[in-house]
Amino acid sequence: MINLTETEARVAQRLDEYRMAHTRSVKDECMRLAALFSLSEKDTNLLAAAALLHDSTKALQIAEQATLAQIFGIELTRDDLDSPATLHAITGAAMARVDFDAPVAVTAAIACHTTGKENMTLLDKLLFLADYIEPTRKFEDCIRVRRYFYEDTVDQPLEKRLNATLLLAFDLTISGLIEEGRPIHPQTIKSRNFLLKNS
Repeated sequence: MINLTETEARVAQRLDEYRMAHTRSVKDECMRLAALFSLSEKDTNLLAAAALLHDSTKALQIAEQATLAQIFGIELTRDDLDSPATLHAITGAAMARVDFDAPVAVTAAIACHTTGKENMTLLDKLLFLADYIEPTRKFEDCIRVRRYFYEDTVDQPLEKRLNATLLLAFDLTISGLIEEGRPIHPQTIKSRNFLLKNS
């Protein structure tokens, strides 16, 4: 089992107060979701660790992210660089593996918590959702997705409810990027399409 107290203390040394508050809120949201989905103690621990580590490199600038990726032997694609908000997921996953000895289930969830991926595991989905809907998020889209999951779809089976909520989150993310005239990472589109076809 991962020592969550120690992990949280180490992450707190790397993040400012604002990002650490978000991180703790994501962890709390993950605990709520873990209980809702009846996760085992082991999987709950893994999800909590992923929540604590998911933004561990978020404070770095783009050039710093690129340098860190190079140090970790990661080759960033043009699509990655065109979508800089996704870089911290890539470097954060590597940081979790190298500096925190995090297992694959944790690093995989961190790596896809911004773009999603095809055939996401339950841990992947729950971290993605928790990051999107945790209570300190005040953006309109986050509030809408939170309300959709906790109020609008409570009569649906859990798996269907989760997948429908993720689809809404992907759709809102994609439409928001279009409205802002910003590139959409292809992985986000692939993730959305896979979920749509396999839900």
